[in-house]
Amino acid sequence: MTRRKKRLSLRTKVTLLVLTTVLGAVAVMGAAMIVTSDRLIVGGARAEVAAITESLASTCELSLAVGDTKSLNHLVANAAKHEHILFVAVYDSSGTVLASTAPDETAWHDYRERGETADGMVVERDVSIVSKPSTGSSPTDLALDDSPEGGAEKRKVIGRAVVSHSYQQIQEAKRRQWQVLLATVGLAAAISVTVLSLAVRGWTRRLSGLDKVTAVMASGDLGVRSRSDRNDELGDLARSFNAMADSLQVRDADLRLANEQLEARVAERTWELQQAKENTDAANRQLAIAAREATALADAADTANQAKSEFLANMSHEIRTPMNGVLGMTGLLLDTELTAEQQEYAEIVQTCGDSLLTLINDILDFSKIEAGKLELETIGFDLRTAVEEAEDILAGKVRGKGLEFSCFVDPEMPSLLRGDPGRLRQVLINLANNAIKFTERGEVAISVTLEAETDKQATIRCEVRDTGIGIAPDRMDRLFQSFSQVDTSTTRKYGGTGLGLAISRQIAELMGGRIGVESKEDEGSTFWFTAVLDKQPECSRTVTKPVKQSQLLDGLRTAAGRSEGPNWAHSETIVTRHSITEDRKRRVRILLAEDNIMNQKVALHILKAKLGYRADAVANGREAVESLSRQHYDLVLMDCQMPEMDGYEATAAIRDPNSSVRNHNIPIIAMTANAMKGDREKCLAAGMNDYITKPINVQKLIDTIGRNLPVPDRENSPPHKGANIAPPQVTSPEPSAVANE
Repeated sequence: MTRRKKRLSLRTKVTLLVLTTVLGAVAVMGAAMIVTSDRLIVGGARAEVAAITESLASTCELSLAVGDTKSLNHLVANAAKHEHILFVAVYDSSGTVLASTAPDETAWHDYRERGETADGMVVERDVSIVSKPSTGSSPTDLALDDSPEGGAEKRKVIGRAVVSHSYQQIQEAKRRQWQVLLATVGLAAAISVTVLSLAVRGWTRRLSGLDKVTAVMASGDLGVRSRSDRNDELGDLARSFNAMADSLQVRDADLRLANEQLEARVAERTWELQQAKENTDAANRQLAIAAREATALADAADTANQAKSEFLANMSHEIRTPMNGVLGMTGLLLDTELTAEQQEYAEIVQTCGDSLLTLINDILDFSKIEAGKLELETIGFDLRTAVEEAEDILAGKVRGKGLEFSCFVDPEMPSLLRGDPGRLRQVLINLANNAIKFTERGEVAISVTLEAETDKQATIRCEVRDTGIGIAPDRMDRLFQSFSQVDTSTTRKYGGTGLGLAISRQIAELMGGRIGVESKEDEGSTFWFTAVLDKQPECSRTVTKPVKQSQLLDGLRTAAGRSEGPNWAHSETIVTRHSITEDRKRRVRILLAEDNIMNQKVALHILKAKLGYRADAVANGREAVESLSRQHYDLVLMDCQMPEMDGYEATAAIRDPNSSVRNHNIPIIAMTANAMKGDREKCLAAGMNDYITKPINVQKLIDTIGRNLPVPDRENSPPHKGANIAPPQVTSPEPSAVANE
């Protein structure tokens, strides 16, 4: 703990300040007086010596001129009688001492030796006479008076008078002067200190009283006041202080009143806050309970969604599997010899099956959209090819109703684009199917035009125009809504769930476009949608449908008469596209891995009887791996769910370079009833090349096989074990909603 410094009172501080100031001023004044007095004393002594020396020099002019040493000694002795004279001497012009007296022999000796003395001041004056030209025979006449008588005159130095005065007199005079000054300064200081002390005592007494009053007020007593009877600055200070005390007293009363009011308000507010806190705590408890319930409901909803997804996936698989048998067997039945009645019944079964499959696909797509899981892929495709494929799918339906059908693609439209061609076809086919359904006579026309174009993107506009029943203006707002149609009468007459347009709207928006309709009742409708697609980089050449590289190669070989072997064979057979394709198909061997016997029969009949391929079937993945180890195949159709070893495990074994299969890069196409989101990606991630869903659509199967069959080599020999055949580029599968193609 540091020691507290001793406090000095205001009186002591003021006294010390005044005393220091006065003493400093007196000291400065005394020093100035001493310096001035010293200068006066020294100057007086010097003036006295100079006067003696001047008097001696003037009185000894004649004696020095005539060489009267006796008279000179008398004059020197008289000059030496002055007090404090150290020595007096007279020299002639040659420096010889003619007369001298030295009361202080030491000083005289020092002067003669060094020309000065330390004991006193030395004053020297030249002795001169007036010299004027002589008119007589003498060369020079000297005049002792100062009155010239004609002619020019000048003074001639004939000697020198020296007088030395002692410093002792000067020191004594200084000492006496200092004593007087010190006494005067001390007396003035004493008087000043006394007077100022009395004045400061009065001032500090008043200030001490004011300090005591301040201390009393600081303790809380604001009623005390200071004396203010003096008519000076301290009186003004006391009066100002008293006025401040009055203000503080009033303000203190107001403050006490405000504090009392504030305490009352704080107490009231505290009670309110306490009540609010209790209410908040109760609300928080209820909110926590609600949050737990919401979390439980969310978990239950997630579980329900998961269960719903699993249920939809299982239902999709379980429904598609028998539907594949129904539609496949119906197709096989229609290929046999039937009576007219049997033909009609079989076609009705096939139509109903197609409608049921369309409904299933719409429901699955709508479930994906509702869950926000419908995603588009971006791949390169030819727009004209995609439109032509949609045209091929729709042509049969249009002909069946006896309608005119046309399709126009703007020649300025860029063909090579990037986007999702399957979803683009899906929307186009949905709108066209809708137009065909509601048109009894007239035509259905498709047009694809360029709406906008930049360096990197193209915005296309697809329109489907029909001459059907049209739509009333007050009913158009029901379009593109889920499970909604224009009115119930059309629903009863034409059927449908109303999901197709809702799905088309969602897909169009996902492609960055819009969808709409223009219609007049009883005249027809024009449905349109837009899509923003990226442009593909320019390429040096393109090959469009229907030309394929393998068909072109086979056609050139057949046209040139080249056989399977290295030898050439000439033939006059006409080369057609059909003969080329059939010739190549007979050389393709396909392995089908499918555990369902009914599906095996349907698939094998399609592959062999309809498509002309050579095909074998196995019941599970293990048998598929064993068959690929024994026999060469060009392509595998792989079911995903099979006993012993499923399609994913079988694909992994086939791709394993250490396995015994002959061709690890053989194209594998997933042919499964799993059509939910993620199933295609799962198949591709497992190593499969492509994906097709059940029930089998013959045209889609043809296209998928054509995309993935390896191109024959120059000798047209089948690949052997270890052949380096790269898997073809994975393309987008057809969307599930397009089931009627």
